[in-house]
Order: sequence, then structure tokens, then C-alpha cells
Amino acid sequence: MIKFRQCIFPVGQGGFSMGFLTKTDHNNVDRILYNYVYDCGSIDLSELNRELAQVEELLMKDNLLINTVFISHLDADHINGFDKLCKIINGNIKSIILPYIDSKEQLYLIAVALSENKLSESYFQFITDTNKWIKDRAPKAKIFKLRAKKNIEQPFPSFEDNSFRSEDSDIIVQPEDSKVIVQIEGFEKKLNEENQETTYSHIAQKLVSSDFKEPLLFLLTYVPFQTNDKLSSFGKCLKKSYPNFDINELKNILKNSKSRRALKKCYSSLSRDHNAISMNLLVKTLKPTRLISELPYLDRFYIDDLHIILDCYYHHYHFENPEYNASFLFTGDAKLSVKKYYNQWVKFLDNYLRDITFCTLPHHGSEFSFNKDMVNKLPNAFFIAQASTDNKYKHPSESVIEFITKEERRYFHHVNQYNTSRIDLTYKLYT
Repeated sequence: MIKFRQCIFPVGQGGFSMGFLTKTDHNNVDRILYNYVYDCGSIDLSELNRELAQVEELLMKDNLLINTVFISHLDADHINGFDKLCKIINGNIKSIILPYIDSKEQLYLIAVALSENKLSESYFQFITDTNKWIKDRAPKAKIFKLRAKKNIEQPFPSFEDNSFRSEDSDIIVQPEDSKVIVQIEGFEKKLNEENQETTYSHIAQKLVSSDFKEPLLFLLTYVPFQTNDKLSSFGKCLKKSYPNFDINELKNILKNSKSRRALKKCYSSLSRDHNAISMNLLVKTLKPTRLISELPYLDRFYIDDLHIILDCYYHHYHFENPEYNASFLFTGDAKLSVKKYYNQWVKFLDNYLRDITFCTLPHHGSEFSFNKDMVNKLPNAFFIAQASTDNKYKHPSESVIEFITKEERRYFHHVNQYNTSRIDLTYKLYT
């Protein structure tokens, strides 16, 4: 039996998710064929450490390996658990996919951390020399960096179109083993002039069974095109404050309190409007599935007795529809409230949005990142916010929750810092 399992962990104000494709062996033991992580961080470190403690058990101890780590963006509350994750699995990661950031974006992220008094030495190293930081912890990992095209001309082909490959894609196929074939394709391969790094516009992965050569799972990344208007203003402010600025001199700047204040001032001029580079991840089973585990208690919902069954005693619910292709969309901190970003997002993912069954709300459910059109564009989606309760940012926004749940058959769940809010779904794939 082939199973797909998706966990969204209650780490409070942050994000940490894992997915698994498993096969039940002749001893009735589930063996991992492929797994992935999407973000691993939180402001609430005790909750993050509690959930990280389960990773070894989830990986079944005899297979401490992660096939792919997806890092949506480089904010500390999405990556500060990566170091501990690497220690748990002894750095055994096959590939890491994350957005490319230029020198201005590096400075912006450092300014954010500095303004919030969260600039650790490790985070500083991660931002200023990401490749070295990763290789020190996961030496065998292949690193793929994404930099979006300015304009999305057409949707990414649906898998059923049989046009998965494009002429300008750079094909990378991981060696076949006895478990599963993982094909990774990087599209729009480019060499960046700033530092000669290779980047891709997006990455697509297809998982095929080694036994019967049938596709099982599809993963697709999306990053928005980054406009440099606000960052250019940030750069001008830096130049005014530091006429002879060089990124290599950043450590010296941070040692001086007057210089640090100037950096904070430059950050404060654009922080509210800046659109973070945040990678989305789409995960879709390519075979019909049946949910064989319970879902958590519904926080808010419009209930229709024909659509769901609610067990009030155990506070669980499940969908009545027995078979469908499970599909998850993780949005990180994408600023979908901005029309031009939202339109590009819709255009790229248009062949997949209608089938999304679970979608994390952008930026922990903030009203400043949410787009109301999402609700109709994802007609079958169950929306999830990852945030601690009573956080100072007031995430998720009450206006967002009310807008979602006022509609018929629309559901919302808050994954917070408590164990009871965890999402842990297991599906049987019909192969």
C-alpha cells in the first residue's frame, strides 16, 4: 500500500511542515519512499523544539534522511530551526530549494532582524553566505536557488497535459534506487551577473514508483518576481548613511551603535510596503486518495451536513467525499494582497488552484497579505493559519477568518502552539 502523509506542526508564530510518501512492506511496516520539509522555524522556540523532537520518530529512526528541504524565505521565524533539524538527521539532506536574494535583500533581512533584536551570529552567517552555511550543516545537499521571471506568460502545464518538460528546462534526475525515482526539473536556468550563481525560475519534481513506473506525487515551486522600487530606496538610504558602504564591512557597521541606528532607520522607511520574496509550494498526489486519518477540531466553519460529518464528542471531523487527489498549497509570507503579485500567482498556478484541498494563508493569516479573491479562486480549499495565539501581530486577522467562514462550505483552522491544533493527515493512494 502506498500512503501520503502531511504534517503541519503547531510551532506557534512560524512555520514547519513535513510530507511523506510511504510504502507498506510485507511486515506491515511503512517505509519512507520520499519526504520533504517546508520551512522550519518559529519565534516560539520551546514549541519549535518540542515539535523537532518528533522528527526522529517520524523518520522511523532507521532512515534519518530528508530528500528535499524547501525554504520559503529567509526570515528567522521560518528558518531558525534548520540548524537543529540538520543535527537530528546528521546533515543527511539530498536537496535544498530556496529563493535567490541579492545584496540589497540580504541587507534588508539583516536590518529586520536587527530592528527586532533577533540578529544572532548564526542568522547573520546564513544571510551573508547562505551556501557555506548550508554546506557546513548538510555537506552533500544540492542547492537550487529560484529567481522569478518578470512576467508569467502562461500557466504551468497541468500534469495531465503530458507537457511537464519545456525546451529551456535543465533536467536533473536523481539516481534510481529500489524505492522511488525522483525527477527534478529546473526551468529558465540563468547565471546571475552579481555573483555568478545559477538560478531557476521554478522547480518541478515528479515522483515515479520504481515498481510499476506510475507517477505518484508532484511538487511545484513558485516565487514572485521581485520589484526593486522599495529596495532601491533602501539602497539610496544606505548610500547616504554609509557613502563607502561595502557588504564585507557589515560586521563593522553592526559593532557601532550609531551605525546600527542608521541601518534601522533605512529599514523602517520601507518595511510596511516591501514585498518579501516568499516561495510557494504546491504538492499534489497523482493518484486518487482516501483519507484514512482524522482531522483536527474545526475552529471556524459554515457547516453543511451533506458535506462534512462532525463528531462533537471527540472534536474531529472528516470529509464525506471518499476519493479525490489530495493537494496542498503552502504560501509562506507571500504578499497576495498586492494585485500585480496576486495576478501573476493566479496565472502561474491556474491549472491547479481549483483542486487545492488545503491552503496555508499567507503571512500567518495577516489581512495585509490576504486577497479576498483567493476564496473563490480556490473553491475546494480548507484554509489554515500558522500563528501563536495572542501574538503581538494579531495573526491571523479576524477580518480574514470572518471573510472565509461566512461563505457556505468554507473552513478555517488555526494551527497554533498547542498540540491539539496539529494537522496530521494520512491518505491511501489507489495505485
